[in-house]
Amino acid sequence: TNYMEKVKRIRSTALVGYWPLNEESGTIAFDHGPNGYNGTSSGLIRVPTTRGFLAPDGSRCAEFDGSASYVDINAASSSSANAELTFAVWAATPDSVLAGTTKAQIAILAADTANQIGIDFDTTAYRFSGDYYAGAGDATYSTTNSQLVYNDYWNKAYPKWHHLAITVSATADEAILYVDGVASTACSSLGTWTGAFGSTITILGTSKKAGADLFTGWLAHAAWWSTPMTEA
Repeated sequence: TNYMEKVKRIRSTALVGYWPLNEESGTIAFDHGPNGYNGTSSGLIRVPTTRGFLAPDGSRCAEFDGSASYVDINAASSSSANAELTFAVWAATPDSVLAGTTKAQIAILAADTANQIGIDFDTTAYRFSGDYYAGAGDATYSTTNSQLVYNDYWNKAYPKWHHLAITVSATADEAILYVDGVASTACSSLGTWTGAFGSTITILGTSKKAGADLFTGWLAHAAWWSTPMTEA
């Protein structure tokens, strides 16, 4: 019945890292997976009295301020196969920050600018996207989009939580984005991945530490497995 314990039991032998993001203070995002790949956080709103918005399981969550917040989980990258994975996270963001012309990066797993896997929210089209780049010079770019309008008819102060997951399979040559358990149309012809995740930033809440495509809102229960999972 405990959500954290449930996550740790799912495909436990393939669990790379699991960051509930439920700390009440400090700059460490603790890894509750088997490897202890603690993340380094910056700019998160950690003061308990200002974090009244809770994660879907009723636990604490991390608030990202949209200007300097991120969690660096790069230490986990060396334990994952390059292009066989599942990454999942809960995300919520208020209506007031959705309008704009740029994306909000929720998570990015990268080797370099030409080899990246990510989940973001398109603030123009109001939908989530799963993104996959592979090959020198961004030779191959694939994207798989949800059709979800993000906070339609929802509380503007405390927006709806959505569960996001992206699976990537080199064997099946496809990437699939799941939003609240519903699969998007798979993208294929993924190209050949080059390099290891550990060679550059692997991060939550922005596409780079310098502050690009910053996410505003809350994240909880980020988990990474080194195997593509089924919808079930």
